[in-house]
Parts: sequence; structure tokens; C-alpha cells
Amino acid sequence: MTGCTRDGEGSTANGAGASHNADSADGALGFPTRKVPPYQVAQVANPGRVRGTVDLSAVAAVPQSACANAAPNPAAKAIVWLDDIRSGLDVADERKLDRRLELEAGRCRLEPRLQLALVGSTLNVHNEESVAHQVQLFRDGGAQPIYRIPFIFAGQLVAADRPLTVPGVLEARSTQDPALRSLVIVVDHPYAAVVGADGSFVIDSVPPGRYKLMAMSPNGVAEQTVEIGGGAEQSVSLRLAPRN
Repeated sequence: MTGCTRDGEGSTANGAGASHNADSADGALGFPTRKVPPYQVAQVANPGRVRGTVDLSAVAAVPQSACANAAPNPAAKAIVWLDDIRSGLDVADERKLDRRLELEAGRCRLEPRLQLALVGSTLNVHNEESVAHQVQLFRDGGAQPIYRIPFIFAGQLVAADRPLTVPGVLEARSTQDPALRSLVIVVDHPYAAVVGADGSFVIDSVPPGRYKLMAMSPNGVAEQTVEIGGGAEQSVSLRLAPRN
């Protein structure tokens, strides 16, 4: 397993010579941390539901890598979540056990392009590319990386957990090509869903209240305020717009 570095210094497969890699979860690099109140588990009386669709037609296909060995991009999908909900039901026990994500850096692309993760998860980054490069992690659209993972040969593996300690949008980018990007939506509650092949989604057991509903694909984003009444179902239609 290789080590991560703060400034991209080289490291060996067993981590010798690797420097400690800090991220904005503890502010060690001076980057802003997303400030959100902790999520509180509580009983939900007379819960409501959000049902809707996500339209990706206005968003162009994921850019194709310029790498000579690039493989075709997988079909686009999207994730929806209540961004500002701070109390409600606990995450299901089986979901708590599923806290390992896989990201493959190889064949001139990062895959999968989009994942949903629970706070406290670990991102296992596998390198199958023989060309020296870095996978850099950015949080919530920040201009500077919070984490740098240097790779120098195929077969290296890095397990990164500190970048997933707070909710938000984590973007992995490869220094090989600007088109090589992957998103991880990190949440600390159960009110999130992967959009189905037909663009539909359902978020159940929502406490009555007013929330910001977010939808994101690898290259599109939308948001809408939703008002959830007790025992009611709120229907929404989201149309993604291109994201930077």
C-alpha cells in the first residue's frame, strides 16, 4: 500500500518516506471546513415523502478523456439528497456496515464516476495506470486539493478515510487529464437516494419541514426548496444544469 503526501512528494509501496497528508476536516492545511451542526437521531412523527424525477437532458455527456487508452464513459446517473436536514431517523444498520468505496485509477479514467457514501467511510483508491500521476481530492468545489495521492506504478492501493469525515461533495481528479473526475456525495443521514434508470427517486420517512433538495450527476447539478407536510407526499421535478 502506498502512502499519501501533503505536497505530492514521492512514496514507496510500503509507505516509507511518505509524509502525513492533512485535510480540511481538521483544518491542518488551512482550507475551510464545511460547518454544519451534527445530525441528531430522533423519532419522526407523521413523516412525509419526497417523490420525483431528475432530467439530465440539458447536461452534456461526461467529457471523454484525451488519453490514448481511454475507455468509453459509463452511462450517466444522479444522486439526490436533503442537504440541510439535521434531525430524523437513524441510518439503517446494514448501511452503516457498508462503508467502503472503491475508486479505480486506470485505463485513463477514474471509475465509478459517482458514488454515495456515509460519513466515516473509507475510499480505497486502486491504481492500474503505469504512468506516474496523482489523484487529488477537492471538497465542495474548492480550488485547492485537500488530499493528494501520488502513484508511480500499477498495483498501488491507498485507503483514504479522513476526507470522508464531514458531509459534502468530494471530487477526485487525476493529474493525467482534466476530464478524469469522480464525485462522492458524503451524507450523515438516511435521506439520500441514487436516481433510477428512468430518472425517478423516492426519499421516505422525512420529518415535516422545509429543506434544500440537491441533485447531482458527474457534470450536472440542481437544487430546489421543498416543503414536506406531515403525512404528505411532495412531488418534484429537477432539471440538471451543467456544473463546472
